[in-house]
Amino acid sequence: MHIQPKPLLLLAYLALNWKQPHRREALQALFWPDKPGQSAANNLRQALWHLRQALPQMALCLKGNTVQWNPAHPPWVDALAFETVLDADNLDVALDLYAGALLPDAYDEWVQLERERLHLRYLTALETRAHRRYESRRWKSALEDAKTLMAADPLNEAATRLTMACHWALDQREAARRCYDAYRQRVCRELGTDPLSETITLYQRILRGELHPDHMPPPDDGVIAARTAHLSLLETLGAFRQGLEQATAWVAGAEGLALAAAWRWQGRFYLRLGQLADARSALMAALPLAATPDLRAAVLADLATVETGLGDYASAETHYSQALRLFPSELSPRLRLLSSLGGLQGRMGRAVKARRTLEEAVHLARDLGESVPLAIASGNLGVLLIGQGESGAAEAAFQEALAAARRADAHWLTAHLTGHLGVLAQDRNDLEGAAQYYQRARTLAETIGASRSAVLWTLNLSVVRYEQGQWAKALPLLTKGRKQAAAQGSRTLQAGATIFIGACLVVQGKGDEGLASIEKGLALARAIGDQERILIGLLHRGRALAALGQLKESAATLQEGLRQAESSQMHRLEGYLRAELEGLESLRKGPLF
Repeated sequence: MHIQPKPLLLLAYLALNWKQPHRREALQALFWPDKPGQSAANNLRQALWHLRQALPQMALCLKGNTVQWNPAHPPWVDALAFETVLDADNLDVALDLYAGALLPDAYDEWVQLERERLHLRYLTALETRAHRRYESRRWKSALEDAKTLMAADPLNEAATRLTMACHWALDQREAARRCYDAYRQRVCRELGTDPLSETITLYQRILRGELHPDHMPPPDDGVIAARTAHLSLLETLGAFRQGLEQATAWVAGAEGLALAAAWRWQGRFYLRLGQLADARSALMAALPLAATPDLRAAVLADLATVETGLGDYASAETHYSQALRLFPSELSPRLRLLSSLGGLQGRMGRAVKARRTLEEAVHLARDLGESVPLAIASGNLGVLLIGQGESGAAEAAFQEALAAARRADAHWLTAHLTGHLGVLAQDRNDLEGAAQYYQRARTLAETIGASRSAVLWTLNLSVVRYEQGQWAKALPLLTKGRKQAAAQGSRTLQAGATIFIGACLVVQGKGDEGLASIEKGLALARAIGDQERILIGLLHRGRALAALGQLKESAATLQEGLRQAESSQMHRLEGYLRAELEGLESLRKGPLF
């Protein structure tokens, strides 16, 4: 039976959104927005009559004022199958399922939004597969994906760089040059700008005749500086797995100071890949062999970063302090240590000390012109400023940090800073803007294999979905993120995920179960001394107790959080806790204090 265009669109909408019922008024407003109420209602009834004639008898459920695809008989829709397989990380099958634009001849607003969303997921999946193929040295397959991506998204600079890198790996330098020239002309014509510094730097390396990193002969084991420069280039390019392979091979054949450097690089690559326990083991092996101040300070700094991820803040602070004592007056190594130490102090709730440390690092980095420490220091300062309620200053710090990260070709830092722009957007209550930043940060982190960063931004995205009231979307993201954080040994991320899992359960009516999860996450945050997550845990513990009718206990919890927020100068969370207390006041029926 032939189905007319409008009923066909209604059928597509019900099939794509088959899990939930839809109020008739909402369908009328969506499909016949220009019609008066009675006319729109008649059109909906007529469209549903046509569909019931064309579909199997049990396909639709019409109950009272709602319409829904029968959940007992889920439809098969290629778009839904694409997302299901994609969520399971089966990129090959997912990309095969993507058959092109959703409903290409339809121009209703909901169709256009869904079409764009699915297309963006397709492009992200394609880019991720291209980078995975590149990372596994399947240059030709990666090049095919990169070219497909460029054809679909001509202004995608990451795809342009990947195409150039694949041509470089295949020794097709002229093809890489043509690719760069075409992109440069396109962005100049359409955007009035030049390619980013990392794209220009890649082009210059190819043009100079440098060997692709994978084709470079490993430097002689006796030349520590040469091998370190080689591994540093792999880290810059985001080739973490290749770097780990080469560092591990170096460990097997090195001794003395060279072995210390090899262990240190193996630990760095494990860190980038989110394998924190392995990173710690490698760095601890390097420490007793690191006989020079420079190398010992570098190992201590990396070890402090790992301990921070593992939630051992006291050990991390000790390592930073030991490293700083090695360089009481030498500016460059001191700068790198201050940039990271300030971020740790902020996590521990020492806002005044953290701000002083980070501002010193920012000024020193500007004076010395060192991009990576400037990106780290300015980024950490931006995070601290958000917590202190200074959003304008925070944005300026993030923009300076991003520019510095791009100058340094530091993709892992670019992902980290992009995510923190999402934190800033979230603080301004621009939740959808925050979600977009988190998606971009997660995609970039996944693309370059920065697993711990990818988990962080996945969890932040889940928090946005929670705040948007999309708890059914938030809970699976949180559960998956907590599992990944546990596998990486990141107690900090585990604590945050556990708290928000509990918060989701509470708003879904599972108060006791939710409170138990919040208590577990709060206990972990306290064990590691993460002041921000302690305050988040107290906020949600207060909300959960209120939902369970335990108003006095809720007030006591929120007051405890408020006192801690005030003393640690975390003004953003102070505002949330104060607002929650004020809301609780309006609920109380008797004296709470």
